[in-house]
Amino acid sequence: MAHFAVGREHAIHVLSEDQEGVARQFASPQADRFAGIDYQPPGDFGAPLIEGCCARFYCVTESVLPAGDHQIILARVLRYETAPAAAPLLFVRGGFATAAMPVLASATA
Repeated sequence: MAHFAVGREHAIHVLSEDQEGVARQFASPQADRFAGIDYQPPGDFGAPLIEGCCARFYCVTESVLPAGDHQIILARVLRYETAPAAAPLLFVRGGFATAAMPVLASATA
């Protein structure tokens, strides 16, 4: 939990629909979860940044609250970025899925 100490920078990544392998790798119990993953090591921002995501939130920890056998991390979003036309990867009912993006009708006069 030291990675999320108050004042520490971290990134929240919304993986794209084609990054199921990345999600599975980070969910598995292995020593180096970044092995083989395309990412930028911590530089000006103090956290690694995974490439190919549909959204990324740059955050700083405001506080960490105890919640039973878990901890709740409250973070302030410093900035964010999104990738155009990228559908997010979802985990629903024990499996992966993608969100269908609605087609917007154009208005005509």
